[in-house]
Amino acid sequence: MINLSAGVYLCDPFIHIWQGYKDPDNHSDRDHQLIFEDLRNRLVPYEGKYVLIRDFSYSFADTYRSEPNQPPPTFIYIDANHAYAAVKQDLEQWWPVLATGGLIAGSTFVDDDQRSIGVATAVREFANTVQVSGRVMMMAAMDLSY
Repeated sequence: MINLSAGVYLCDPFIHIWQGYKDPDNHSDRDHQLIFEDLRNRLVPYEGKYVLIRDFSYSFADTYRSEPNQPPPTFIYIDANHAYAAVKQDLEQWWPVLATGGLIAGSTFVDDDQRSIGVATAVREFANTVQVSGRVMMMAAMDLSY
């Protein structure tokens, strides 16, 4: 049983994805372990205000749903594996949990076949399959540094 009493859940498996994900941020297992340990150390001042979950986000969605009396989240930020199948799976798992009027966001909205990134296609396809009241906004950040 996971302590789900905090309001912020940080979820990442911190492992190397061996197939279907060629992103440069797909580090080795050893490097992921070092990143995990660094993150834990940086978060020490905020203990009790978050839960660090070492799991895939789609899997944690099942865990979150199975816990009784969990309020639906109003904000879900999905980032990490940008492969089409992973993004689609995250959206399919988290959408039913999201509070009415809630927001799902992420940092990347592009497709790049060379790096197995399919975020834009997955989001567009998913947005076309669900009934959304209000607006679906898709924005891409631009590098404005000179």
